[in-house]
Amino acid sequence: MILTGVKACTLYDKAPASFADLASHFYLSEADIGAPRAEATLPHLRTLNPYTSVDVHDGAVDAAFISQFTVVVVTESSYERQMEINDACREHNVKFITTDAVGVFGRAFCDFGPDFIVVDPDGELPRECVLSNVVVDQAGIATITVDEEKRHGLRTGDHVTFREIQGTVGLNDGAPKRIVKVVDGYSFQVDDCTGAGFDAYVPVWCACVLPHHTPVSYECCFELSVIQF
Repeated sequence: MILTGVKACTLYDKAPASFADLASHFYLSEADIGAPRAEATLPHLRTLNPYTSVDVHDGAVDAAFISQFTVVVVTESSYERQMEINDACREHNVKFITTDAVGVFGRAFCDFGPDFIVVDPDGELPRECVLSNVVVDQAGIATITVDEEKRHGLRTGDHVTFREIQGTVGLNDGAPKRIVKVVDGYSFQVDDCTGAGFDAYVPVWCACVLPHHTPVSYECCFELSVIQF
């Protein structure tokens, strides 16, 4: 995380370094045996990225402390403690990750909240499609047709944004539109196209549709109760 350039990273690990840790912990040495692991690794982690603030916390890890973060990662904690932290993260809209490794086995659990936005649902770069037509019916459903030289590759439930459209300029507001139906490989429909700005489409070469972010609803560990080995 530090190498990726996050703004800040706070460590909490009061456990003393042991000989067993030396087998898997890159930044610990025999000289650190008995010292708190977070304190021992702090100088090394700070050298990874001068633009990321790295500190150690030695106080209480409660809801007030958790609320100041964007993401909390938990390891080596009891199931009950993981649920407590997950609940606090949910309350303050903080992303929660818990992970552990036991021998050759490992597991990870993520709760990014009920309204998390996936920016690359298929791992591909955003695609652009040139539009050939937009027809809005009286119910506010817009049928979007792309140029026949390239299929849109979209699915029902995807979200798209539009830019540089003329005529139906209401689509240019930057707000993601949900695809309610894929008609075929070249046409799809979006809703909520009522009011001003939805006049007849004026064909222009530069009008594009951009596959947008996909919302995903995560469940917390209370609801799943499957994060124990």
